Order: sequence, then structure tokens, then C-alpha cells
Amino acid sequence: MPKNEGAIAANQPAPDPLARYRQLEEIAANGWQLPTSELAHLLGLKTLSGSELERYGFRFVKVGKAGIESAWKVEKL
Repeated sequence: MPKNEGAIAANQPAPDPLARYRQLEEIAANGWQLPTSELAHLLGLKTLSGSELERYGFRFVKVGKAGIESAWKVEKL
């Protein structure tokens, strides 16, 4: 790695460990539905299977389609 890249990386702020929870909270509060790929990325998964799952204090329920993907509703537990 060139010296510049290491220096730039060292100056980056640490990721916000609560960002995922804030995003899920906002999605649930607004009743937004997410396609499978976006929800999987937000949860740090490669894909989602089944019609319902719980993680991080939220329930994710498959509710229909978002284009060619499934749509998921987010509920806070």
C-alpha cells in the first residue's frame, strides 16, 4: 500500500457502531419497505432466506415485491 493510502485511512473517523440501529429505527418508524439486497447489506448478510427473521431487536417480514426482489417490512421489537 502506498504511503498516501495508509495516511488517508488512518485519518478516517471510525464507523459509527450505532448507524445500523438508527437506520433500522427510521425505516421502521416510517413504514418503509426495503428490497432484499438493501436489507441484506444493512444487516451485513449476503442474502436473506425465509419469510421472517429477527435480528438486532427488529423483526423483518417479507411483504411482497420490490421490482424483481422481495420487499421487507421492518418492525421494532
